[in-house]
Amino acid sequence: MAEASGSRLQAPGFRDRPCSYPGVTYQLGNTIAAFNLPIQEAMAASYGYPFALAGTMVPVLLLLAVLTALGGERKGIRFGRQHAAAPAPA
Repeated sequence: MAEASGSRLQAPGFRDRPCSYPGVTYQLGNTIAAFNLPIQEAMAASYGYPFALAGTMVPVLLLLAVLTALGGERKGIRFGRQHAAAPAPA
């Protein structure tokens, strides 16, 4: 579902590129998530399972909160609109 909704946010003509947004973010997410289990196991062995879950979830939630607070909303943006600067050469 996230991959499909991400492709709708792309500019026209960008979806067909081999290194497009949904595929790259999906694979990066899988790569980052692969490190989660060993970290949780190590933390759970030392501090217990509830602490391990909190220790891996809280930093991510804090990062999302900071990125959301710092990011600006861009209203009225339309993907694919070209600038009317110079006509294309014939």
